[in-house]
Amino acid sequence: MTLPDRPINICSLAWEGVFAVQFGLWHEPLKAAHRENDGAQHWTGGYAYTVSSAIWSECAYSGCLWCRFLEKHFLEELASRSSHWPIPGSDEIVTVRVGADHRSVIKPLGLFSGLLSIVVQYREDLHKKEFEVFTYADDPAAACIDGPLPIPRVNTPLIFAMAKTWMEECARDHEVCRRAETLDSAHWLPTRLVDCSDPRHVRIIETNDRMHGARYVTLSYVWGAGVSQAHRTTTANLSTYTRTGIATMSLPRTIRDAIYVARTLGFHLLWLDSLCIVQDSPEDKHREVASMCNVYRHAYLTIDAASAAGVDEGFLLDRPILLAPDMLLPFICPGCPEVTQEPRTGKVCFLTTAEMEDVAERRLVPFLKRNETSLRGWCLQEALLSTRSLVFDETTLSLRCQTAQRHVGLRENERQSLLALYDAVPLTDPGTAVLAGSDEWTKVRSKWHAIVKDYSGRSLSYRSDKLLACAAIAEVFAPHLGPGYVAGLWRSTLVADLLWESMDRHSGRRRPQEYPIAPSWSWASTNHPMRAVVTPLSRLQYMAEVVECNVALQDKNLPFGPIHQGGHLVLHAVLLPYIITDGHVEESEFNAKVIIDLERVRDVLIGAAHALSEPAVPGSGKMELHIICDYDDDDHDEGLRGVFFVPLMATEHQADEELADPGWIYGLLVARTEWSVRQSARFTDRGEVYQRVGFWWACGIWADGPVTPECRARTDAFLRLCKYVSEVDIVLV
Repeated sequence: MTLPDRPINICSLAWEGVFAVQFGLWHEPLKAAHRENDGAQHWTGGYAYTVSSAIWSECAYSGCLWCRFLEKHFLEELASRSSHWPIPGSDEIVTVRVGADHRSVIKPLGLFSGLLSIVVQYREDLHKKEFEVFTYADDPAAACIDGPLPIPRVNTPLIFAMAKTWMEECARDHEVCRRAETLDSAHWLPTRLVDCSDPRHVRIIETNDRMHGARYVTLSYVWGAGVSQAHRTTTANLSTYTRTGIATMSLPRTIRDAIYVARTLGFHLLWLDSLCIVQDSPEDKHREVASMCNVYRHAYLTIDAASAAGVDEGFLLDRPILLAPDMLLPFICPGCPEVTQEPRTGKVCFLTTAEMEDVAERRLVPFLKRNETSLRGWCLQEALLSTRSLVFDETTLSLRCQTAQRHVGLRENERQSLLALYDAVPLTDPGTAVLAGSDEWTKVRSKWHAIVKDYSGRSLSYRSDKLLACAAIAEVFAPHLGPGYVAGLWRSTLVADLLWESMDRHSGRRRPQEYPIAPSWSWASTNHPMRAVVTPLSRLQYMAEVVECNVALQDKNLPFGPIHQGGHLVLHAVLLPYIITDGHVEESEFNAKVIIDLERVRDVLIGAAHALSEPAVPGSGKMELHIICDYDDDDHDEGLRGVFFVPLMATEHQADEELADPGWIYGLLVARTEWSVRQSARFTDRGEVYQRVGFWWACGIWADGPVTPECRARTDAFLRLCKYVSEVDIVLV
């Protein structure tokens, strides 16, 4: 084989030897053996050569990357710690053996996957190191090496060819993705689309029946703080945009990049909100938002500009290079029959575990860090509802669909998508639903709670969009969790859905001072992340009943959208006074774990005169009470002493359980606040009006003690004490 021209930074000894045989990766793997005569260890397999310490040092000094690599990892280190190794620059002979580790594999088409082993021997002294083998996914060596690194340039023909292949495989092989595209209305089209046929001049078109079967792509992106988009569609320019169009270069960079990507992938129809929705028309906005579920569900592809913090940034810029140039070594690719019959030269790098962790940290920190679109509320439904998305994040390119997620530049480059919606929500025909209470229904409910947890931690430019920006997601879940959707909760499981807690345990949380978005009992009323207290509903006994729940929609055409101020909920339940009797609450009393004494609680709830009629509390009579407040401002001056405890549900005792069940009780913290007092005039016949201020739970364990039958007995005692308190109607606003 005729070798390619030798690079100036590789010595002739290395180029004509170890480089010519591809570092012995396709030879027999390295294997340890022992000589029969003296039992000394030696190595076989791979490729071996000898070199004097002097030549080695001279080549490294002259700039040979391979000799420098060996000097760094072997010669300098070993000479400094062992008197048996030759001094750098001496005439002593050293043997170098390189090859595949015995755990490495050769995949179909000769693709190497595994570790490179290097053994350096001087006399009887052996030292072995292992290195991960990497190359860039767009490098010629990627045809031979399965160890992809993120590609710095995402705007190349190879990248777009790879994306097209992924999309075609998804459309052909993924049954769930095919069904998601055609569900409800196979040929549905948005009201308007951007025609990108002319790359220099785009035009807004109104869709019609003659466009039956046309494919379009959508854009998911972040507008950016304070950005109004001067060229957004308005009632004043709509006719101009449909008649004469818009000069592409006058549009923000992210939109220009999206037009370029769409055209390069073979599409000429694009949907994006700033151009396809008339931004100053409330009627048009409401109509288009109501169909948002279909906009993303029926798009062939969503372009996700995840790396752009604003519409003016663009997302096709080069990504950061994670490897220093001297870490890349030439690689003569085997079996590449070019027209010239000469092999191609790529680049590879060999990394130790420590080096790999350093590169992985620099590579994955931006990847694991939530990218721009994953921080924004509106973008969640765009990601969840899209059949497939091409994601341009900070370090790599990904194709995310309803079946899998594939990354350029990650060895494990195909896995279940974290944002797959239809892995849990069945793709059923309209009007059909899973059976309430079934395992499938429980899976759907858990998926909803996971989505709300993600969504509640995202930002919105306008708080008034809190329910609107997730309305399309709720629409997908409605056939299974409905009927009835009230301010982010489901009527069919309303008591259980009231049990949510703040994930922000830091001081300084403040609930918004006004409540036009949602009532206090809805997670949508808060500005901080939350999570649902998900429990198996089949094992719960309810201690509260919904008497009334009223919210008024701002737009009847948006059944899952924003509501008018003034929604309320009436519960028929026990209203317990302040029951922390030990007198000591942790310093951060708004997020506390305290111990309550049931003997003293009994006196508080039923009075000492009647206490003798109640059986003695078993054991120590102490149990844990956990308090998690939604906020810690001064809406009620008394702190926790001004709150009431409302038990909602408790776990039922399972007599056949092998391990004693300590029992769990869950409930709400409510208080009379300035806001609830102002609302009292609406409920003069109902008594006091309260606001939800937190969540609490209790169990029979205390002081981190073991689970014993006495734990359940203490929980049962607490439940019996609650029954001495009369149930009342509790109005929550």
